Amino acid sequence: MTTRSVLSLLLTAGGGIVTVLAASTAPRVPAAAAGAPRPARAEAMAPPRTTGPVEAVNALQDRWTGAWIVTSTETFSDCAGFYTDNELYGDATVGSRGRLRIDPGTPARVDSVDVRSDRLSLRVTLSVNEMVEREHREFTLRALARCQAELRVMVPPGMTASGDAAGLEALLDHVVERHSDERSALLASNFLPVDTPAYQSERQEAIAEHQEWQREQNASAMQARLDEWTAQTTRLSSQISQDPDYLAGFGRGVEAGRGTVPSACEDVTRFEPAMQPARNNSNAAFVAKGGRQKTWTRGYEDGMRLAQGLEILRILPGCMPPAGAPRPAHLDPAVASANQ
Repeated sequence: MTTRSVLSLLLTAGGGIVTVLAASTAPRVPAAAAGAPRPARAEAMAPPRTTGPVEAVNALQDRWTGAWIVTSTETFSDCAGFYTDNELYGDATVGSRGRLRIDPGTPARVDSVDVRSDRLSLRVTLSVNEMVEREHREFTLRALARCQAELRVMVPPGMTASGDAAGLEALLDHVVERHSDERSALLASNFLPVDTPAYQSERQEAIAEHQEWQREQNASAMQARLDEWTAQTTRLSSQISQDPDYLAGFGRGVEAGRGTVPSACEDVTRFEPAMQPARNNSNAAFVAKGGRQKTWTRGYEDGMRLAQGLEILRILPGCMPPAGAPRPAHLDPAVASANQ
């Protein structure tokens, strides 16, 4: 395979190397809406690009410890002074032996975060107390007990080791909804409803602020992911080798990388290159021995990542939320009907 044929493959894979250069010089999309400046909050910052697993874990723990969330699934707790295990699966089912079921939509505070190679855990204190009784020989004590739970999600192999903080956070999207502060979590979730016009007005304002905050979070996360892909794709496009074995593997990698990128914006934001074993795509890599085989495999991996990167850089800019979008007048049907 010649250099000319490799460039032809790239052009058909995703718009060519020109796409990479254009993406790297394109202006950044502002995350915040235009208007009056708002006080800066640490919680509203996007996860920084990290350089390794330790930095990714530290960034995740800093952002989530002390944060307020609203649960998206049912939660179980024994309300007995310890964190009850809750195993959360991809189909939104929960496995737990906790005796008390707590409905979705319950605010909670994140007490600590534990990240391991195979799971991500949030230890939370829910905004629910239970009256418990402790019987003694001559009397019975009654007291309110806090309900605590440990929410565990499975981590795909290699994600923690790769230092992908954004990918780790994306695993929590279907489990909890993160809020900027306690007020937002309590009001937006309608956890303590009060049937008064003042409460409904305040709740509507809290919902609007939360949706704007979420939009800023999403825009910042997309921009961070776009920067990562731009840097990787630019680097790969500048280090294409002229070695025949490398070019042969590179061409196979470009072919293997086509069609592996999801088209939905939500999935593209989370997408990380998942390398396919070279042995499953061609026996040519194993005809040669030693250095030639390694060169072919390196070319294959570079070609696959570059083809994926070009496709990501084509799709992701169109997923950016518009800057300065006007805030809707009514964001919650329940609030709208209450105000009428």
